[in-house]
Amino acid sequence: MNVRAKTLDRLKQDALIADFYRDSLTGIDAITGTIFGATADFLAVNVFKDSGAADGVSVFWLHDLTRVRWNHLPARSVSILRNATGFAAPPTPLLQLSNVREAIASMYKAFGHVCLYAERLDSDICYIGTVAEIDDHHVVLNELKSLDRNGLASIMLPLDEITRLDAGGDYERDLEIVTKQALLGKP
Repeated sequence: MNVRAKTLDRLKQDALIADFYRDSLTGIDAITGTIFGATADFLAVNVFKDSGAADGVSVFWLHDLTRVRWNHLPARSVSILRNATGFAAPPTPLLQLSNVREAIASMYKAFGHVCLYAERLDSDICYIGTVAEIDDHHVVLNELKSLDRNGLASIMLPLDEITRLDAGGDYERDLEIVTKQALLGKP
């Protein structure tokens, strides 16, 4: 077992909060959380806010991971706040991480929505929605953030451009609720 695999396995087994960096895609922005799943291709993380509250899950390509930092003050602070405020550990969804198609489909099944990033195209944009169709090459999302007079906007994305998947975070859940209420004509 190589150093990366041993380190990630230890972080998972000890449920240590760490910062996961993907420098070539996002610069200094890290995903903070605990590992709940890993394959040869993907890493799945329960994400936490600075306050210690759970903020959904994130799945990203292992080959994009450039640094992992743990046992430093910010990560310890998140852990201390989680324990002090009584935030429960988030439920771990059953995700299929064999390929990006299965990861998207299982995340959508677990949460009812997905947030897809194509950071090599534009690191500032994510697409949040429900999966309308998916095959081995593309996914069609009904976007939750793009209401127009005819309902939801849709977008088709190539799977080979997807760099990260998120779901279950506060923003995504709130957006899903607001969109559904707006479609029903409720204020």
